[in-house]
Amino acid sequence: MGRAMKWRLALALLGASGAASAQETTYDYTGNPFTDVAGQYTTSDLVSVSITLAAPLGDNLNLDSDSETPLSFTFSDGVQTITPANADYPEFHFSTNSAGVITQWDVQAQTPSDSLIVTDNEMDKGGPAISDHGQVGISGNDFGTVQDDLGVWTEQSATAAPELDPASTASALTLLAGVLLVIRGRRTDRSGAVRFSQITNQGIERWVDR
Repeated sequence: MGRAMKWRLALALLGASGAASAQETTYDYTGNPFTDVAGQYTTSDLVSVSITLAAPLGDNLNLDSDSETPLSFTFSDGVQTITPANADYPEFHFSTNSAGVITQWDVQAQTPSDSLIVTDNEMDKGGPAISDHGQVGISGNDFGTVQDDLGVWTEQSATAAPELDPASTASALTLLAGVLLVIRGRRTDRSGAVRFSQITNQGIERWVDR
């Protein structure tokens, strides 16, 4: 085995010691401009949402299942922004198809002052669904709404750095040490004996062939 190949083997052994990495996934929603507005809102404003989950949404999710728990999220409606720092009772409910693609959703966040941003396409409510809505306070004088004109979700996945498993790492280091000894090759001692090393399940074993 060539020396370059031995180094590749050594590096592969170390790489194999990493546990499977989690795949953080970000879902971004971009709505359509509001058509019914009052107060600070204009027909140029719209709802946008970004949520990051520890893993992609599963297949065949039901909208009535428990709310997802994101690692982070941001809601915006052109007038206000809601994040974990000022959110009260955020909800993230999704339905997905057999490929994990979002088909229905009820996603919203409220603040302690009753400001609200929501995007919702629960078409089984029996009436016209409010696609997107934003409001500041509960006075009813500051809001933006668009009905039955859904926006779109996009998905972006990013693989997190691998987490090292201590037991696997220790085994890999033992094997690496053996490979490094092999790389050094055979050495002859003063008596003319040729020393070799072999890798066993118990670690590195040396013997002398005289």
